[in-house]
Parts: sequence; C-alpha cells; structure tokens
Amino acid sequence: MNVLIFTKSTNVVGGVEKVVDIHCEWLRKLDIKVNIVSLKKTSYEIFKKINYENISKNKIYYCDSIFSKNLGFSLINELLNQFKFVSKVIVHQPFLNGLLGIIISTLINKLRKKRIPELFFYHHAIPSKNILAKIVYIFLSKILFKINKKTILIASSNSIENINFSKIINTNLKIIPIPIPKLNNVLLRSNKFNETGIKYIPKKSKDIFDFVYIGRIAKYKGLINLVKSVPFLKGNIRLIIAGAGPMSKKINSIINKYPTETREKVIFINKYLEENEKYEILKFSDAFVFPSITKSEAYGIMQLEALFMGLPIINTFLGTGVNIVAKESDYVITFKEINSYKALARSINEMECRLSSNKFNLNPKYIRDETIKYFSEEIIRNQFLDILGLDSCYKK
Repeated sequence: MNVLIFTKSTNVVGGVEKVVDIHCEWLRKLDIKVNIVSLKKTSYEIFKKINYENISKNKIYYCDSIFSKNLGFSLINELLNQFKFVSKVIVHQPFLNGLLGIIISTLINKLRKKRIPELFFYHHAIPSKNILAKIVYIFLSKILFKINKKTILIASSNSIENINFSKIINTNLKIIPIPIPKLNNVLLRSNKFNETGIKYIPKKSKDIFDFVYIGRIAKYKGLINLVKSVPFLKGNIRLIIAGAGPMSKKINSIINKYPTETREKVIFINKYLEENEKYEILKFSDAFVFPSITKSEAYGIMQLEALFMGLPIINTFLGTGVNIVAKESDYVITFKEINSYKALARSINEMECRLSSNKFNLNPKYIRDETIKYFSEEIIRNQFLDILGLDSCYKK
C-alpha cells in the first residue's frame, strides 16, 4: 500500500512537522510506502530548520508554489502523478497551496473520470492573521468537501473551534490527538539542575519558584503580555523564557527597560534549545506558562511535554486544543482575559499559592500519570490506524 502526505514544509521546527513525523513513523512500521509532497519555498524560511528522523526516510517531492511563475504546474502535475499510485492522501492544513492543489487535482481527475484516492483532511487550525485569510480557508474547504464527499475531516481535538469548523463545512469530525513526544528516561521535575551549556542563574533561596516558557519567540505566543506581567508577580517568583524567533529584540527591549530588581526576576535564554537543554530546564522548573493569544495556537505540544515532566500549567482560554490538552483543574489554571498581562500575573501568582499549599494535588507523578492516561502513543496510534482503515495491517 502507498500513502501520500501533502504538507507545507518538512524541516521547520513546528507542531505540524512533528505530527507529520509521527505519522510517518507509524505508517513505516506497517511497511507502507510513504511519499511526501511539499513546497520548495515557504514563509517559514526564517524559522529554525531541523532534520526529522522519520520524515527524512521517505521520498520527498519539493514543488513550486501555485503562486510561482509556473503557476504551480509542477505541484499539480506531481499530485496527479501521485494519485495514480497511492490509495490514501493525508493533507495537513492550513496552507493555501495545499487547498488549491488538492481542489484542482481532484477536479481534473473527476473530469477525466480517473480514480481519486481516499482523502484525509487533517485540519490543524483556522488561519488567524486576518479575516480574509479565514474566509478564503473556510470557503475553499467547503468547495473541497463539496466536490469530494468522501473526504474525511480530522483534527487533533474536539475543541470549540474544530467543532464549529466541521459544522460550517457540513461534515463529521474525527479526532486523532497528538501523543506525548517520545521522552525516554526523562525524569520528573526535581529542582536539581545539571549544567547543559545554557546560562542558568541558580536560585538564591529554595522558596523561589521558577515559572518557565519554552518555544518560539513570536507575537501570537503572548510573550509581550508575559514580560509585562513581571512587575506584578510575587517577589518569590522568577520567570524563565527560552527560545528564538522574530520577537526576540522586542522581548529583550521590554526586559531591559525594567529597574534592576525587576529585571533580575526574568531569565531570557534567547536561543533554539536542543532536546536535552529543553528537558533540563523543565526538570528544574516549578510550573509552565503557555500564554498564547490567538487561535492559530491549535494544540500546544509543549504543554504535553511539560505535563509529562509533572509541571502544572497556566494557559489562556482560546477555544482550541490548547484547552483540551490542559483542562482547568488543580494543576491547570486557564485565564480568560487573553490580552491582559495583569490577569496573567494573577494566574501565575495563584499557581504559586497552589504550589505553596497542600490543598491542591500537584504531585508530579500524578500529573504525569493523568497525561499518559489520555495521550499515550499506543492509544492514539490505534485511533489513527482505525480512522485510516489500517488497523488490520498493524501487528503488535
């Protein structure tokens, strides 16, 4: 059996790429041949590039954009060629080239009365940059599901956003969550720091609580609110922000304008973290802050990694998978005033109270066990294989 994965990029540090890599691993374990069609150039060129282990093991066809000089002729031609040999196509959305490419290819084969493989539309998020992008995405999605009624809609969670999207395009929604990333031999949080080459300032007191954010330094991540919350945090709270991205200079600028006492409450590790560095920071931290402010934050894999390490979470209410992965509970505080840095500060201060109190169940092992219960790889892989009709191929 041959399967095609159609995705915007294959080597950028990002959530969609991680999902594609996981799907490649599961499919290859079934001895299924996987081909990947991707774009030569994307808007992600500025982001950190990495080599994904499972993606790189497959044949990848890089094509010009539909908005290139050749009007995407190579892209449409490659999709039509792949349609001849593959039985299933997984399209990871959103990206406009993907939508247009699949619509045009499907229409051409319909007119030619050629076979169209099973299509699985993996919807990650509705574009949130502007209203026009949202309208175009929804409109083209409706067209695709209209011309190919056998298309199956998949999302990583049954969030409010995803349920509403399925209603708009009038189709059923299938759920395949993103599993906990493979974290072999990763310890629970312990506050015992080992040197990993990153600049870390040890706590002056055991009564200090480290709240950490790790990820892309981008506007939609809500990091301006996070650094603006610092003056309103309790004296025994320290904030660690780690990552790289287009907003790094802005974040540094805000921090450097603070008086010395306030500035010392923030550690900004402005670099892309290697895996060992990331988990070392999580291990010695006390809580994880995930302050994203737009619905383009569809899931938040980093939340899963923090929960697996036993860290409680502070997140925003977005109506996306962010609030499915980490639901409000003893160990999750969700604040609804998304653009309020004072509300964010109150939530961080509240979590410090919970960490200092014995009234809440913030035991790291309990948090990890609860996370494994719903997001283990075995459970989710079985859901993936079932929805794609490949469960009979899997041998334990």
